[in-house]
Amino acid sequence: MSRGRRFASNVGWTLASQAGVVAVNFFSIPYLLSRFGSEAYGVYLLMFAVGGYLGLFQFGAGLAAMRYVARRTRRGRTAPCATPCATRP
Repeated sequence: MSRGRRFASNVGWTLASQAGVVAVNFFSIPYLLSRFGSEAYGVYLLMFAVGGYLGLFQFGAGLAAMRYVARRTRRGRTAPCATPCATRP
């Protein structure tokens, strides 16, 4: 598959996933509002907003760890990757 076709495919899948999120929200928000009430739904939204902001404090540590382990594994040096993750008795 050429680079342009792969790019177009990835863009298409990204747009499809975003459309799926919109569709789920379109149907779930009225249902949740009717079940929770407006005040409880507001608290529900605040909980998700706080969770999203807390996710910003990762500063990409998870992605950096994946990249570090992948690089070390590709080079055949897996022992230094296992040491920080090893459990101590």
